[in-house]
Amino acid sequence: MRQVRRAYHTINAKLALMFKKQNKFFHPSFQKIAHRGAAGTCPENTMIAFERALQLGADMIELDIQLTKDRQIVVIHDATIDRTTNGTGKVSDYTYEELCQFDAGSWFSPTFQGEKIPLLKDVLNKYYNQIGVLIELKKPEKNPGIESLLHSLLMQYSTDSIIIQSFNLDSLRKIKTLMPSVKLALLVNYPLQTKDIKRIAQEFDYVSLKWTMVNKKVMSAIKQAQLRTIIWTINTKKQLASVRCWDIDAIVTDHLQLLAKSEE
Repeated sequence: MRQVRRAYHTINAKLALMFKKQNKFFHPSFQKIAHRGAAGTCPENTMIAFERALQLGADMIELDIQLTKDRQIVVIHDATIDRTTNGTGKVSDYTYEELCQFDAGSWFSPTFQGEKIPLLKDVLNKYYNQIGVLIELKKPEKNPGIESLLHSLLMQYSTDSIIIQSFNLDSLRKIKTLMPSVKLALLVNYPLQTKDIKRIAQEFDYVSLKWTMVNKKVMSAIKQAQLRTIIWTINTKKQLASVRCWDIDAIVTDHLQLLAKSEE
């Protein structure tokens, strides 16, 4: 009976160890990407959000870009300023100088009163040599020429730590023509078939995949295609638990503390 009990506990211990190993991040270069900066604790896409992300140990900051009326590249998610400033209207209806009159922090908390919509060049000037930057082209079809303007701007920097992503295939292909060495990611929020993954791998470096699209078949095909993965946007323990057993390269989150705790 003792031998049976000992064998039982030995098997249980091995199973527990296997389970524990299975639930660790496998990939040695797993990166923590701060979604719109530290958007869980600061107003998104502001300088203070990027600074906080750096303080919290992010490997990269993710940000979104739009064009102003005077063709400046600004960092803001929406096509309008209504949600994240005290102003109203389309980003493209204002010059950058005009946008600077609006408060981009108070909507989140009075603590952040006075934050402004930043220029992409100002973010890069301050952070590109301190932290990686994941740049998302938001609906580039509504920002004609943004690819060329982005190319002109990025020529001033090393792009080793920069990734550009978009849902728009044509826009990513334009970027690839203009900047063959820059790393590109196709954003995906729909179920992928193996043939889709193979096609993506032929053109791009990463697939940037919504976390609800992650499953064994998809992840196996991605690994087989030698495609790198960014998973977005993980903001709860339950969401994290659903993806952490896979061989992934990066996770995007509003809450960097969540990822930090998972690695302890």
